[in-house]
Amino acid sequence: MQELKRDGYIIEGIPRKGYKIISFPNKLSENTIQWGLNTKWLGQHIVHKNSTTSTQTIAHELAMDGAKHGTIVVADEQTAGKGRMNRAWHSSKGKGIWLSLILRPAILPHKAPQLTLLTATVLAHVISELGLQPYIKWPNDIIINNKKAAGILTEMKAEQDQIQYVVIGIGINVNQTITDLPVEIQNIATSLKIELQESLIISELIQKLLSQFEKKYEQFIQFGFQTIKENLGRLWI
Repeated sequence: MQELKRDGYIIEGIPRKGYKIISFPNKLSENTIQWGLNTKWLGQHIVHKNSTTSTQTIAHELAMDGAKHGTIVVADEQTAGKGRMNRAWHSSKGKGIWLSLILRPAILPHKAPQLTLLTATVLAHVISELGLQPYIKWPNDIIINNKKAAGILTEMKAEQDQIQYVVIGIGINVNQTITDLPVEIQNIATSLKIELQESLIISELIQKLLSQFEKKYEQFIQFGFQTIKENLGRLWI
């Protein structure tokens, strides 16, 4: 209870009944993500950082130290966020989702790239539920109105016939205004706030993403890539 209060929850004690949460903090933490999270295994262990170089770096370190399948690393800010081919990813503080998932899938290494497409369909689904029309641009970008809103970076450690772990990095521009974006990318990047003209609660968006990912991942493991492929046709550009 004291941990929740320190995290910014306002809690009222009710005689002979217990406690009631009066208000929730609009911030990222292990508590605000897990409170109301509807998953069985994904995000049941969360590492949250106020600021870090890259959630990918931390996730790799945790995975090599034996972190459980479904562990996530999330940060308010990345000072050295990265995309494919070591391209920089601008990760402004408190404005987006900077998240890495640790997975230990029982699939052959050559099938790991399919997890990138799975993740792309999950992001597209979550964003479309906001009333927007996202599209997937090969191999790992989510596009809204011809501008990039999100990206995916999939990395793994494997032997010839066995995956030790996969780390999937997800970056979503959520609450940036146009002036929050670096000048050099303002004509090619966007955010959910720019497109919707309203701010979003990042912890709630993460919960929706994790719930949808767990569902699609389990389908993929059970039935294979065909279930993911069926969703790609209408989303591909």
